[in-house]
Amino acid sequence: MAFHQSLPDLWLLSDERNAAVLEARLRSFAAPVGFVYRHYHLPDTERYAEFRRLRRIAMAEGHLVVLA
Repeated sequence: MAFHQSLPDLWLLSDERNAAVLEARLRSFAAPVGFVYRHYHLPDTERYAEFRRLRRIAMAEGHLVVLA
């Protein structure tokens, strides 16, 4: 039986330091990656709104998305 890896080899972890480049990075990967949205510094409402926006982009690119 062939082995099939279900998790991406590469993961992008978000936080306050890379917030400005996340959208561009999510669009730039040639193969699907894992994207972990963290952004604990934001108020809950703003954090979830930004997560939903980036999730749409990530999923359109075929990436796996995790809300931490």
